[in-house]
Amino acid sequence: MDMKSILAGLAASILLTSAVRADVFVYRGIYKIVDPDISVAAILPEILNIYLVADYDGATYGDLIFGHIEGSKRYALSTASASNFGQASIPKGHTESFFFNASATTTNPTNFSFDSLVFHGRDQKLLIRKMPSSTIVQRPNTLKASGASISRGGSNSTFSEKRMALTFQGTATIKANNASKSINDILNALAADLAAKGFTSL
Repeated sequence: MDMKSILAGLAASILLTSAVRADVFVYRGIYKIVDPDISVAAILPEILNIYLVADYDGATYGDLIFGHIEGSKRYALSTASASNFGQASIPKGHTESFFFNASATTTNPTNFSFDSLVFHGRDQKLLIRKMPSSTIVQRPNTLKASGASISRGGSNSTFSEKRMALTFQGTATIKANNASKSINDILNALAADLAAKGFTSL
């Protein structure tokens, strides 16, 4: 499996959604991959960095994964795409937002490929814009995610586990919403900043 396919698969494993007027939420964190395949482990570091930009009301998200891979600074950009979102009531009058992404390409007993990733976080008051007026909403300040990729083709089988921990970026979110930036606007600007620092696209 080549590196572009590996990172594209990771990037495609993600999702989210927004508040009012297509407000976006910027998160940054780490992406931990546990893969027993020695050939993959030799190429892909155990921990990568990630930006996640979400529009909860629009049920869309995009992400930017980056880090040092095989001695080089690389990144993989996944533009805005749709997925599944929900908000659940939890004890003491609180709510928790969650979203997930899952795919299956082949599903017979001896030839299959599945991928899944679930995010969740307890909602709290977040300031997400100051112009034209201040807007405070109930969304997660931190997100946790877990998932797995599994496949089998004849006698060859693989699996990997994925974990994420992300923190809301208040300053970046407010700046983006004040300027009415889209998910792709934000991600493209972040990718350009990485490129200026010597990162190259996979």
